[in-house]
Amino acid sequence: MLFYGTPAFAVPTLEALLDAHHVVAVVTQPDKPAGRGQRVTAPPVKERALAAGLPVLQPARLREAGWAERLAELGRRHRGGGGLRPDPAQGRARRPARGSINIHASLLPRYRGAAPIAWAIIRGETETGITTFQMDPGMDTGDMLLREATPIGPAETAGELAARLAPSRGGGDPPDAGGPGRAHAGSPGPSAGYAGASAQEGRRLAAARRSRPGHSWIACADAIPGRAPRSPPPRTAS
Repeated sequence: MLFYGTPAFAVPTLEALLDAHHVVAVVTQPDKPAGRGQRVTAPPVKERALAAGLPVLQPARLREAGWAERLAELGRRHRGGGGLRPDPAQGRARRPARGSINIHASLLPRYRGAAPIAWAIIRGETETGITTFQMDPGMDTGDMLLREATPIGPAETAGELAARLAPSRGGGDPPDAGGPGRAHAGSPGPSAGYAGASAQEGRRLAAARRSRPGHSWIACADAIPGRAPRSPPPRTAS
């Protein structure tokens, strides 16, 4: 099994997989400047992988030249691991024989895409959760394998909610990629909602912000690992 992940949110899933599966390597983002001093810092997943003695791969881009060959070589070194790759949209011939599984921090089909935790809080949702699903060429559209719902506290921040969701892994132990009889909820389908705002919804959210200027708009970005609050730029004299 090849694991892809970067933030602290992904570490509990990696730990669960280490307990139950043979993880041959970890793919994560390159080290980046972080914090007030902008010191180059390793991603949390990399730190956990190195502590477990796993090889760590950090490509600048998953489509960079030579990346497919690196994965093929990794597969040759680990029996049964040939053809490993992260992106089902690259073509059927390069898909792992047993598929790719992703864990998403929403109750799909709602809030596909980026920042599902923050958007659930912004929109005043009272419930969210974790969905484990089989990846396909779409954006978070594959067959759902596991779902686990949880209430959102009235004063809960995005960071607090992320910390609660990270260990859940969608309702149970990570499923076997491509295993039979796992998909029970079907594909999320084309009518599902994406995280982020359309122009129409942006106007609705702006109106909601004027009527609810408090908690949701602060909590959606509060205490997210790697996100530091920024002061507005100083005013200049005109």
